[in-house]
Amino acid sequence: MIPPRITTIVRSGPDVVINWAYGNPPFQVQFKNNITGTWSNSGSPTTARTAHVPIQPGAGFIRVMGSP
Repeated sequence: MIPPRITTIVRSGPDVVINWAYGNPPFQVQFKNNITGTWSNSGSPTTARTAHVPIQPGAGFIRVMGSP
């Protein structure tokens, strides 16, 4: 099984729109402010392969988790 892989990230107003391929739904988009921080869910689980993530001040990291 190949895990979800982000294919594009594009700014759209106050958000970034991310798209991904692979993985099994449902998907959960997660965000953290620094490399050693804790991942927090961004929005609800989805079966779509795209999501809008609000832009936060400073640096940030985004990942997508799929169902095993």
